[in-house]
Amino acid sequence: MRPGRKVPVLIEGRDHATAMLTRSPRAVNVSEALLALGRCVPSGRATAPVARSRSRLGDRMMGLLCVALLALPALGQPPPVLATDYPSIQAAIDANPGRVIVIPAGEHRISEPLYLRTDGCGLRGPGVIVQADNDADIVRIERAKGVSIEGLTLTRSEEARECVAHGLFAWGCEGLTLDAVRVIDNRSARAAIRVEQCRDAVVYGCEVLNYKRLGLDDRTQNPGYGYAFRCIDGTGIHVEHCQDVRVSGNRIIERALLPTPEVVEQNRLGEVVQRNEKLGPLASGSVEREGRVTNWHQGSAIFVTGPRDTQRITIEANLIENAGQGIDIHADQVEVTGNVVTGAFIGLKAMHGSSDVRIAGNVFSRVDLWGILLSPGSASAADNPEEHLLIEGNVIADMGYGMEYWHWSTAAGDNNPIAIKLESGPLPENPPMTDVTVRHNVVTTRDPEHPRHRWALWIDPPPAGPRDVHVSGNVLGAGSLGTTRAGVGE
Repeated sequence: MRPGRKVPVLIEGRDHATAMLTRSPRAVNVSEALLALGRCVPSGRATAPVARSRSRLGDRMMGLLCVALLALPALGQPPPVLATDYPSIQAAIDANPGRVIVIPAGEHRISEPLYLRTDGCGLRGPGVIVQADNDADIVRIERAKGVSIEGLTLTRSEEARECVAHGLFAWGCEGLTLDAVRVIDNRSARAAIRVEQCRDAVVYGCEVLNYKRLGLDDRTQNPGYGYAFRCIDGTGIHVEHCQDVRVSGNRIIERALLPTPEVVEQNRLGEVVQRNEKLGPLASGSVEREGRVTNWHQGSAIFVTGPRDTQRITIEANLIENAGQGIDIHADQVEVTGNVVTGAFIGLKAMHGSSDVRIAGNVFSRVDLWGILLSPGSASAADNPEEHLLIEGNVIADMGYGMEYWHWSTAAGDNNPIAIKLESGPLPENPPMTDVTVRHNVVTTRDPEHPRHRWALWIDPPPAGPRDVHVSGNVLGAGSLGTTRAGVGE
């Protein structure tokens, strides 16, 4: 045999489980090999690896097997830490600071949050973690660097699905990676995945399924409003007070709680249940006149906020279905590209002093009120302006064919729905939005003879409306009242 030549090697653990590697014949870590094959065995080392001749076909089969084993740690590295070798997952985490804990396939039930608080630690594997307490987060990551969560499914027991907690909450972290994590049936007004006060974080390839619940939006302590109302609430991925974050390739889908007329009627959604003696300046007239609000569908699939300190955010290639708001941005230096939002009452909005935002190459379909909305918002100010915004190459299709057209066709006034809307701030102190470019976008409708949107592009007039607006090269399917309104190109 030539020195250094790799040959098929059969390894055998203490329980006689085996796996084949093409390596130089020497001791191989059995736990690592079999873990890659989807099997978990007690840790141990092969003591007598055997090289056996293989047919040409067998060699090819072994080659394919080796591809699956390339993700194994290098030989000589410590074996993976299996959660099943400890009394609980938390015990495994605590006993191995800075290590990644492997969660094998199968359900692993907990009744308290799993806490990760040391640099370099993490959770990995095909396991399903089931939280039984509807008042407890499933996973919490606090003040740690280089934490990774990969491949896990986080869910709740059936009786705990409607909850008041997060699926995964990361706070004060740096270099965080969430990869292929599934959060299922975390039905809460709090986010399924929340990343707060973090830097250099990636949320990639994750799935959030069924994240909404019925609830109460209490704004009685907010001087701008002063009331509380019944609503649908819930957010898929929430990023707040963060820098250098990428939210990429995720799926955020709601299938359990949909905004049908029956759901609204049965649960009296929009009904004001408490109001202060004096309402705030942001309260709608319907609160006082009718004791109701029209915006009973709260929450967003992706919510990025922290208007004064959230910066350098990438939101790309996410798939969103049946959201209240698809993507909601209150941040600076944001890139929003290649996302597909299907079914929402707002496809995307950027407000509250968002600046240096590029919205490009996205598809918004079956949106019922606004496809894209830009607004200074009540949080904008002279030192937090809404400016330098680019809307480019987006497609807004089938306006008014979502699940809330029955409501928004009459609830938002005679000029709505609108495909692209640029509006003024709600308060006199909100400065006008400036330097906005709208180019090469496409607005289509299923029935051009009877469009369900009223305007393709709406720009609020001066003096409070946006300034330095540049419009060119768009293909705007006319709405029932026209194509554009006010200040285009001025």
